[in-house]
Amino acid sequence: MTSQYPQSLKTLSAPNRYWQLMMLGLVALACFTLLKFGVLGFIGLIGIVLMVLLTPLLLNRYWFFLVLWQFISPVFDNMRTLLVAGTNPVIFLITGITVPFAFYLILRDSFSTLKALPFLGFLMAFNGVIFVNLFRPDAEPGVLLEGLKLTIEIFIILCGYHEIRSGRAQRLFQGVNLFMLINSVIAIFQRVTGIGMTLIEGLPRVGGLVGHPNCLAFVNVLYIPFGIYQYLQAENQKERLFWLSGVLVSALALLLTLCKNVIFCGVLQLFILFFFLPNRLKIRLGLAVLFASLLFLGLDSLFHLGFQDQFADRMNNSDSMVWRLKIWGYLLSLIDLPGLLLGHGVNAARALIHMVDSRGSDYVHNAYLQLMYDYGISGLFYLMAFLQPTWHFSQRFFKAENAVKLSAMMPLLILGAIWINMASDNSVFLRTPMSFAWLMLSYFYLLPQLQKNKNTSQPE
Repeated sequence: MTSQYPQSLKTLSAPNRYWQLMMLGLVALACFTLLKFGVLGFIGLIGIVLMVLLTPLLLNRYWFFLVLWQFISPVFDNMRTLLVAGTNPVIFLITGITVPFAFYLILRDSFSTLKALPFLGFLMAFNGVIFVNLFRPDAEPGVLLEGLKLTIEIFIILCGYHEIRSGRAQRLFQGVNLFMLINSVIAIFQRVTGIGMTLIEGLPRVGGLVGHPNCLAFVNVLYIPFGIYQYLQAENQKERLFWLSGVLVSALALLLTLCKNVIFCGVLQLFILFFFLPNRLKIRLGLAVLFASLLFLGLDSLFHLGFQDQFADRMNNSDSMVWRLKIWGYLLSLIDLPGLLLGHGVNAARALIHMVDSRGSDYVHNAYLQLMYDYGISGLFYLMAFLQPTWHFSQRFFKAENAVKLSAMMPLLILGAIWINMASDNSVFLRTPMSFAWLMLSYFYLLPQLQKNKNTSQPE
């Protein structure tokens, strides 16, 4: 049996002089950057020292970074705020360990991975655009943070790629399912006890480990079709129960976030799935939704949460949409031809919104408009990272036989949720949920090859 790794990856445990020099260069670059952050930078340097000492152990341990990132990414999402507040040295310690490895793996493997995952090239090009913005006269430190966040997303894609290609996809996504279960249970605990909830527009909302309710909602709506796919592919009752639990608990937590547009996406996903499922699975899906609804109503009554009234208030409240439409119209009115070509700079839209209305959120809540205003035509690189897989999976869906159309539709449901939420929220662009989305889409990209390898490895 031949190895599933490319020939160039077989000697990674003993890197040659070229890669050692590259790693030292990355360490020096990271040290230079972190020195600008005073005491927190010093803590980051401690992380780099640990990285150097642990290099022989961590170099091929992609699962370590995948597990680490599931829990640290929500903190990294808020790195900008933490930088200003200067209150969380842990983030610098983790960054010191992770970022040099990220650059190392990207420089070593990214170009050889483009054939298997073409969307990676568009993300890399857009990451280059972000870092080029550092040379603008009006650039601010947030540019570096935006670039680092996308760098880590690319790093997570490459780590996931290696794990999936190595036949460890099941283990990887069982870990994701476990994270979703823990995350959603914590969100439910927050709602029942009132501990850790966030009051937004006067309504209590939950964020779990992810933090912000909108980000939690988006992670869950991405995961639900993937969890249903894994449930349908499970080989025994224990596995089916494991995946079904993740889907049901995630759906319940999704409702508790009170995120209108994401809840709409979840309902739309189930509506589409209903038409493609076999009759026996339609009955199971209906029973599962009924069970989840009864459980939800039971918890609401038992703990006197008043959720039904709050949910109705949230659905009927249009204040946030009125504010967003006003801000979007204002930004559109300021886009001229030079701005459309060159953009106004990273985070320019947020700075403008904060100047216009410093009392509310400074997020654009529309990734399309933010890309247009901040990056101009170079923002198309980021959109192409979604257009290319949408085209790819659409072709696969229409060419698939009826027996496998359901499986071929799952990545389209994930991408559909991304497209919809990009128009009305800020949870997509360089935020926690996208790392999970890229892992799932990478899995579906590699699925035909994995199935082929599985069939050829079975005895005659």
